[in-house]
Amino acid sequence: MHMVWPGFDYSPTNSSTSAGSYSPQTPTSNFFPSGIKNEAEFSKFQQQHYNAFAQQFGAISFPFTSSPYTSSTSNNTASKKKPKPVADEDKNEAYFERRHKNNDSAKRSRENRRKKELEKELRIQMLETHNMKLQQEIQVLRFQLNQYCQQVPSMTGTSLTPPQAMPQCYQ
Repeated sequence: MHMVWPGFDYSPTNSSTSAGSYSPQTPTSNFFPSGIKNEAEFSKFQQQHYNAFAQQFGAISFPFTSSPYTSSTSNNTASKKKPKPVADEDKNEAYFERRHKNNDSAKRSRENRRKKELEKELRIQMLETHNMKLQQEIQVLRFQLNQYCQQVPSMTGTSLTPPQAMPQCYQ
């Protein structure tokens, strides 16, 4: 028993191949599930089934996709928390102490971030300088290799040519 898909002609009409060949066709009524007659109805059918699936499994199976069925808090865990205004009667000495500590902590955090960025920039500069030195060294070694390859034939009487295509890592 052979499976037949719409648009696939399994009959060996082509003399060059005995297997089936693909011939694109417009979808026929056999293509759609029972009760669906055209593409518009099929599209509506697909959307209904997708919505039912999303309702049932959306929040459980796909936590990183946004849909009207998932809670908005599950996707926004990395977003900033909105500050709530504090009433004047709640602004006591403990509140101002907490604010002062938080401000100091934020300042230290910003300073540490700037320090790390500067360290990264310095490291990048050092690595670029080192890379340039290594590139120069490679050029010197290639020049020396070419010189040796030219000297070998005069010593041995055989011809020796330097490799024309260097591996990618040496270029």
